[in-house]
Amino acid sequence: MTTEATCSQPALTQPEFKKPIYMYLLKVTEFCNLNCPYCYMFNLSDKTYLKKPKIMPIEMVPTIVNKVVALAKRQDVKNLTISLHGGEPMLAGREWIREAMGIFRDIGRDDITFNFFMQTNGVLIDQKWIDFWEEMGIKVGLSMDGTPEVHDRNRIDFNGRGSYKAVARGLALLKDNKKVFTGVLCVMDPTVDGLEIYHHFRELGVDRMDFLWPLEQNWNHLPPGLEEAGATPYADYLIPIFDTWWREDNQDIRIRYFQQILLNIFGSRNGLDSLGGNPISITTIDSDGSIEPVDSLRACADGLTNLEINIKRDPIEAIYDTGLFKTALGGQEGLCDTCQSCALHDVCGGGYLPHRYSSETGFANPTVYCRDVWKLATHILNTVTEEMRHAGCIPPAALSAHSAEHHLPAA
Repeated sequence: MTTEATCSQPALTQPEFKKPIYMYLLKVTEFCNLNCPYCYMFNLSDKTYLKKPKIMPIEMVPTIVNKVVALAKRQDVKNLTISLHGGEPMLAGREWIREAMGIFRDIGRDDITFNFFMQTNGVLIDQKWIDFWEEMGIKVGLSMDGTPEVHDRNRIDFNGRGSYKAVARGLALLKDNKKVFTGVLCVMDPTVDGLEIYHHFRELGVDRMDFLWPLEQNWNHLPPGLEEAGATPYADYLIPIFDTWWREDNQDIRIRYFQQILLNIFGSRNGLDSLGGNPISITTIDSDGSIEPVDSLRACADGLTNLEINIKRDPIEAIYDTGLFKTALGGQEGLCDTCQSCALHDVCGGGYLPHRYSSETGFANPTVYCRDVWKLATHILNTVTEEMRHAGCIPPAALSAHSAEHHLPAA
């Protein structure tokens, strides 16, 4: 694998409004009832949350909405996703959320359709919350890491107790409400059997899920086992899941990461910010009004996302003039030379931006998970190619160009 030391990154021009903002992460809380060691908000490099309100002042919401709506008009955006984030956003309480949603809808009712989403750790879910989400039109995703043993290894409270029982109880209430529930997000643990985790979710009745690469790993903090020649622990976790899911051929079972790789193989340039080299215009508004890029970049370094712009005094579009947001908007144009010359760069897009980070070279690197992503993507490409040929179909040129003759990068 080529490391960041040999990469260079093309200069990025001013993006202006090439990529409008379609999604805002609203940090309605900056505290949590769990203490997950891999949490990028509280337990990795960034400590800026310590200086911010635990709950966003409701008095700030009209300012946010007015500026969000004004920019959407200038960018000719008619639909916006507002993701209620934390910390744990449920800790803001139903009345805070009800009032905030009312402000969004009152101010934007003639110009914008808002789609509201919330990601929760699930500990506080009860029927009152589910009824409230349905009433408010809020879609909800649940964070859960698998079996009781695996989940309770990391998703713990401040006394070190696991949260599986509470989360499973919430999932049982939530999973059948298709108006509300969007699926489960699972952070991968490559020391366990990924297929066991997949089967466990299926046994719980989960039919929409995604498997996330740990955010704490980058070129400053290498994933365990990377030094071992040829090691691909995350690909080895995911490939049995993919094979099982592919053989099942059940359109009701959705695994977002696999689906996006397949879409990218056939030329899609829309979808996950972690795949495909798409410009990332997701914008975060913190509880103190700070305007920042996608919040996962906090995993890279303390204060990295602090751009010194604030909703209380600045227009949102001021973020377009910052170097970090330009990097996020770079997409394929911003990939380093190693990625630009790679046969798979249209499929993986260089990997997720936080995983490319180095304090020495910034984001001018392949993902630190390059070897794993390559192995997984090549396996999916070869599976699709073989099935198309077996069915008498001629694979697209993109598939032929990326087939089995390509080999994993050297360690």
